[in-house]
Amino acid sequence: MPRRTLDLLLIVVVGVVLLGTVYAGTRENDRSAAPEDRVRVANPHGTLTAAGRDARRGVDPFNPPGLPSGTTIDPETGLLRGLDLEASEGVLTPGWLELAEGNKALRAEDLPAAVRALDGQPVVLAGFMMALYAMRNIREFALVGSHTKCCFGIPPGVGDQVVVQLPREEPGIDLTLAPLRVEGIFRIRPQHLYRDGSGPLIWLYEVVDARAVPYGG
Repeated sequence: MPRRTLDLLLIVVVGVVLLGTVYAGTRENDRSAAPEDRVRVANPHGTLTAAGRDARRGVDPFNPPGLPSGTTIDPETGLLRGLDLEASEGVLTPGWLELAEGNKALRAEDLPAAVRALDGQPVVLAGFMMALYAMRNIREFALVGSHTKCCFGIPPGVGDQVVVQLPREEPGIDLTLAPLRVEGIFRIRPQHLYRDGSGPLIWLYEVVDARAVPYGG
């Protein structure tokens, strides 16, 4: 190969390397200069997507383990049907179709009055665990009304999930495919993707100071 051609190739290679170095440095400066409130709050569907799928391999979403006698799963909605929540007097039992109104909301103020009235009230919900960040000793997870909204179908909307927080001083629970009974204080706490409140909503509802018990467990 002629000497001039080799020189040209060398110049091109050096140029590409220099451009790559400058670009990488610029990207790193952009990251370090990004304000803290533009950092993502969390992965909206956690970090266990693949692990959750593996745990549910071979499980019939319409006949999960621990399904109580006399309880079925609606083939259209995937919701539990005929389940006794055993709620004490004064404890509310909001339904998943009612909470799903949150899928239409951009702000808490957009929720129907009946849903907004749940804020701060004791509730009992039944649904299925969508583990977010751990498989064992779990103290925070998303509760969904249907397996098809977490594990065997499309991801849940913000109105199809409730973030459950167990007390830190209490032992956590392990990932389960059985239906869960969750009791605690319902909170409407809209959480956006970024800490400054920008980006899409990733959840609307929480149940705090919760107790979660698997049916059949």
